[in-house]
Amino acid sequence: MLRPARMVKLCFAVLEDYVDDVLRALGKLGVLQFIDFSTTAHEFEGVASPVGVSEEFVSKVASLTARLESILSAIGEVKVEARQMPVKSGPSMKVVADIEKKLSELEAAYAEVKDKPEEAKKFVEEKGPELYVLRELLEVERRVHDVKVACGKAGRMFIIQGWAPETRASEVVKTVAEASEGLYLYEEARAEARHGGHEHGGEQPPTHIEHRNFLTRDYQPFVTAFGYPSYHEIDPTAIMAITFPIWFGFMFGDVGHGILLLIGGLYFYWLKRSGTKVPDLLDPVVKGSELLIMCAISSIIVGYLFYGAFFGSHEWFKLIYPGKPIATPAGYEYLAEEVNCPIPLGSLHHPLFVLKLSIYIAFFQIILGLLLDFFNKASSGEVKHAVLGPGLWLWLYGTLAGLFIAYDMNPTTRIGTFLRDLFAFNVEELGLPLPIPPLMLILIPFVIMILARMLFEEPIEGFGSSLEALAASVSNTVSYARIFAFFLVHHAIAELGLFAGIELRHELVVHGSYGAAGLAVIIFVLATTLIMT
Repeated sequence: MLRPARMVKLCFAVLEDYVDDVLRALGKLGVLQFIDFSTTAHEFEGVASPVGVSEEFVSKVASLTARLESILSAIGEVKVEARQMPVKSGPSMKVVADIEKKLSELEAAYAEVKDKPEEAKKFVEEKGPELYVLRELLEVERRVHDVKVACGKAGRMFIIQGWAPETRASEVVKTVAEASEGLYLYEEARAEARHGGHEHGGEQPPTHIEHRNFLTRDYQPFVTAFGYPSYHEIDPTAIMAITFPIWFGFMFGDVGHGILLLIGGLYFYWLKRSGTKVPDLLDPVVKGSELLIMCAISSIIVGYLFYGAFFGSHEWFKLIYPGKPIATPAGYEYLAEEVNCPIPLGSLHHPLFVLKLSIYIAFFQIILGLLLDFFNKASSGEVKHAVLGPGLWLWLYGTLAGLFIAYDMNPTTRIGTFLRDLFAFNVEELGLPLPIPPLMLILIPFVIMILARMLFEEPIEGFGSSLEALAASVSNTVSYARIFAFFLVHHAIAELGLFAGIELRHELVVHGSYGAAGLAVIIFVLATTLIMT
């Protein structure tokens, strides 16, 4: 689950009479990553050679494509319903010849009615979809030819090579067996362990990432947007599927708003499962409905446990949780007076611990990323790069994080005291017997990082990369304050919705202040709408 799918290399020898059918079937299966024969031709030297391009086929397909586009342009827009495309079999040239014959018939039929509006309209309705089917069939044959060109040939045998996930290799073999009527040979080779950064035989398997699990599939695009991990690296999708909803919950924590988000997520998930057509604007939301559901659940849990808010109201939340706080962070006991939830961590008027929590989250996330980077490089045989890169950076950043956590800054800490303690040999706040001032604990790994990188890399590059690591450590950590910022914005808008007195609507109605009660409801609805959008 934390690594890309394990791949196997498959090599098939298929008779020329069946090769096109095999390639069509493999294309429909969509599992095999084809290998260009030219990259492995040395393994078949004297036995097989590349197939090469068929000029006749390419010319014929180009001509038919131009004719199809011409008639489709002439008849205008055609309403085409989703349908199962007919499956063609046999050699590609024969299929293309059948397409040409059918196209000629349609061209002749259209030429007879194009000047007769009513008959032309009927032709478009009845025969228009057939033209689109012909175009799709022609595209399939073009792709079959492109793959066949990348194959090898030995006499009447075509050599097809490719990578497939180990768990689906049997499907590929079965597909080839059925399409070739059992007249094939095949060989299977598993990817060997890496040594010195290279596979045995000099081949690097492709990375195949496919998450079908409800909890992880919506996070795959977030990961692959930054690039695909190599075959031997850890796939961080599962880790992101755990951390992303939790961090979202700390930004959007509120029981009421979380319930609304959950209702919306479940509705969009129903639309997705039912295949209902939605406007393009809503399409990404529907596709990511599982992610929305998990974020909503996280918001409800965080809002209940840590923020004690129901649509921004601490008073309404007391109806859900009438008990007393179980625990509060050390130094922040005053939160229990305002926030009545199991473990109060902050509110709009006392948000400092949420800021501190944001920094702790940054420490966790960045250290985890450095550990993964170190593991990826080390497992790939790049031990020197693992030590000089994420290894030394991890030492520097881990020291920064450890000192920050041990110092335990709170609202009573003064900046002057903090700066003085950086140079002190005995820091009471740390409660640790340090032989040197805390500042030196930071400078030592930084200086070692500079010297090591300058020694084993280019001096200027090593010095620059060390400064960049220090700057990135600070800037990336500070960037996690956005969790705190979103928390403030969310709770500020929610409180604006309560400002007109929605919590006192009953009293307003009892005293006959219907206008004020109505205004309070309107403002509350507007604020809630703003938050949810």
